[in-house]
Amino acid sequence: EFCGPEAPFPPANMSTDWPGGVLVGMGVSGLVSWAANSTAPPCWPPLSALRLTMSTEGQSCVDACRSSDLVCEPAFFRFVNNKEALS
Repeated sequence: EFCGPEAPFPPANMSTDWPGGVLVGMGVSGLVSWAANSTAPPCWPPLSALRLTMSTEGQSCVDACRSSDLVCEPAFFRFVNNKEALS
């Protein structure tokens, strides 16, 4: 039909018409490991990027960060959501 959208892929029974086939073998890409002489990656984001801001009553953490041109980063929550940091 003229107004009907074109299918993005050929029907399954035509897949052999594609050069090289539809599926591409990825070798041993499922076998991933650290090199023996490598070290663990550093903390990301770095703790030096941590900036604190206080929200007003009823204001969300995300809105408080945005009002200070910051990004609310969940990776930092464990450093600020504790008794010592809040006292």
